[in-house]
Amino acid sequence: MIWFFVIVVIIVVAAGGVWWLQHYFQTRIKNLDAQVEAIDVGALSSQIRSIEQLKLTGDSLATFSKWERAFDQLNDDDLADLQKILLDLEDQAKRFRFDHAQKIAKVLEAKIDTARQQYDLISQALQDIRHDEADNRSKMLQLRDDYQVSRKTILAKSFVFGDAQPALEQQLQQLAELFQKIDQINNDGDHQAAKSEIKQLSDEMAALRRQVKELPPLVNEQVNEFPAQINEIEHGYRQLTTAHYVFTDDIPGMVEDVNEKMADANTALKSLDVDATEAANSEIEAEIDKMYAIMEKEMQARKRVDAAAPDLRQFIDHALRQNRELQTELDHLNQSYTLNHDEIKIAKDLKTQLDSINANYIKDTDAIEAGKAVYSDVIERFDATKDELTAIEKQQVQINQAVAGLKKGEIVANKQAENFELDMRNIKHEILRHHLPGLPQDYVSQVKHVTAEIEQLNHDLDQVKINMDAIAKFLIKIASDIDALKKATSALIDAAGLTEELMQYANRYKTTVKPVAEAVHQATESYMQFDYKQAADTLATALEQTEAGSYKKVEDAYLARKKASLY
Repeated sequence: MIWFFVIVVIIVVAAGGVWWLQHYFQTRIKNLDAQVEAIDVGALSSQIRSIEQLKLTGDSLATFSKWERAFDQLNDDDLADLQKILLDLEDQAKRFRFDHAQKIAKVLEAKIDTARQQYDLISQALQDIRHDEADNRSKMLQLRDDYQVSRKTILAKSFVFGDAQPALEQQLQQLAELFQKIDQINNDGDHQAAKSEIKQLSDEMAALRRQVKELPPLVNEQVNEFPAQINEIEHGYRQLTTAHYVFTDDIPGMVEDVNEKMADANTALKSLDVDATEAANSEIEAEIDKMYAIMEKEMQARKRVDAAAPDLRQFIDHALRQNRELQTELDHLNQSYTLNHDEIKIAKDLKTQLDSINANYIKDTDAIEAGKAVYSDVIERFDATKDELTAIEKQQVQINQAVAGLKKGEIVANKQAENFELDMRNIKHEILRHHLPGLPQDYVSQVKHVTAEIEQLNHDLDQVKINMDAIAKFLIKIASDIDALKKATSALIDAAGLTEELMQYANRYKTTVKPVAEAVHQATESYMQFDYKQAADTLATALEQTEAGSYKKVEDAYLARKKASLY
């Protein structure tokens, strides 16, 4: 009984599977059939009939024939093959040969894709053939309009094209012939060949439009502007040379070169070469501008020369007078002072430089009077001379200011020497005031050294010819030495005074503390040998060991009394 149910289930499942596969393939076949039907050969057939009415020839006909054959292949063979495969697929599905049906379906799908791609290629090619005819017609209409506009301008305004007019009229004739040629090709039905010719016609019309637009101003430059400017330059050059202007540039030669360039520019114009004509005109314009600039430069330079010459003469005279006065002052000062910075030599060199400047100025003014001066060169030299004179006068002023301080420096040095002597008297008085038993040898030597320096300073200042540079350095050294001597004097007096104070303070320990007693003895010996610092140090050490802080106490008391005595 169980086996019976198992068999029934298997039969039901198998039947269900067969039913599902049949339904699947029926749906798939229906979809594939719809794809085949979607390849609308009727639309292609209509395009072909429409193009046949154009009565094509030449390359257009050859191209059309090629794609017409491709259509026949698609319609008669490829689509029929698809129908045959589709019937075979239906048969295999009805006979439950699903495995074969699956393979046939894949083949059919691939062939449908190929047929669809071929359909698209044919359709696009036929559209292109049809488009060539329409596009040619549209372009020819636009080109005819452009031609008529350009022709009207050329014929109605022939005067603005100058020597280019004959070539333009010839070009109009050639374009008219090309229009006729293209019309004939179109009428014959070879629209592809006409398309190539239209491209050439379009390029030539573009060139013509550019010529009509850009040649008139170039013609105006060659016919009107350049000749007028050359005439003006030649007239102006004659006037300027008559007025004694001199030019380093060959203006007549430059004019001749421009005339040759104008002939070349006219040749380019006659050949309708816009680029070459523009380049030639630009070169001519640059040369003309250069000649104008040259003459303008000389005229402006003459104005500046006329204005600058009197002022420069005064400037040179002033610098020469300043130099004479400086040399006179230097000669006078050289009798009393040593001049250490080559002032006399520099002043003489500046005089030589000024003489050269004056000679060049006279040479230029003589050339001006003789009508042989190039004013642009003269004004350059005038400007350079002005800068040179400014530098010379500045240098002469600096020298004068430097030596002017010599006498004042001598007065200051003498006053300083008196102050040094006063400082030494004060130092000696201070030493005597403290009644010291004597002075250390090194201090005595220091005093003698400073005294000798002051004597040497007075000796140097008493000379007929004084070296103020050396004296200035000597003053600085003596001042430094006196400061050092003052500090040494103060230290000496303080050491002696502290020793006396420390002696009195040590007396309280002298009889009871042996180290203090010994220190008092040693300090007394040092004091009598005038080594006051050593005496103070000996006592300070012993007292600090006996009573910490005692030295500071004695020192503070000493300094307080010293400060009070100053007031």
